[in-house]
Amino acid sequence: MELWLKSYLSLFFDFERYGNLTWLAIPLFIYFMATIKKRKRWEIAIVFVLLLSCLALLGSTKGRSNPRYIFSLYPFTIGTIFIYAWEFIKKRNRYLKIGIFAICGILIFFSFYHSRKTYKRFWRTRVSLEEHFFPEETLEFINKSKDINNDNLVLVYSHRHLFYYHTNKKGIHYKDPVLRIFYRRRNKEAALDVLKNQLKVKYILVHWTFKRRMIRTLQNIITEDCDLIIKNKGLQLYRIRGTDDK
Repeated sequence: MELWLKSYLSLFFDFERYGNLTWLAIPLFIYFMATIKKRKRWEIAIVFVLLLSCLALLGSTKGRSNPRYIFSLYPFTIGTIFIYAWEFIKKRNRYLKIGIFAICGILIFFSFYHSRKTYKRFWRTRVSLEEHFFPEETLEFINKSKDINNDNLVLVYSHRHLFYYHTNKKGIHYKDPVLRIFYRRRNKEAALDVLKNQLKVKYILVHWTFKRRMIRTLQNIITEDCDLIIKNKGLQLYRIRGTDDK
């Protein structure tokens, strides 16, 4: 039972992660199926796509093991709940409406109350330009650099949230499957050739705390074949030598 509630049906019953409002989708789905003959095609299509998405994610290994995949369904589920909840009560009497709104309000309140410590922690650790650890100089250099373009990319080894949210340049994350051809090269010179000529990587962005976690080949490339261009608040940008500096 716990496997079903915490894995396959976690979107509706894992209240610690998703709150307790989503369980209303189950009785509303039963109501929808009971009145399906009265439904329009677009309504059936929406419910079908949402149901298919739930089955695909909740039934997959990644969906069961990582809650962020299931969370992608959360806004659509909540939106569908409100649409069909209103459809159910809009012709009912005023007291029933008040009662259902009160129930929804109570459920939302308890969800926020239960997760209040999590909200406070994320609010305190949010990244903003005013934070003392924000590497503004490095990110500004990347944004203003004219030789970082479609033909000259950045290998983003760490802090990808800073690169992708605060720069307008294209990069390759070190876990991108396209880098498999680089990781398969045991010889450093061959790996460097792949990095420069096939993947078109000109810069490597890494925080100093992540350099020890790199594979040895990439460590050697940074040490022997790169120049440190700028370092700010621990975030370091290296340029690979021999990549047509402008």
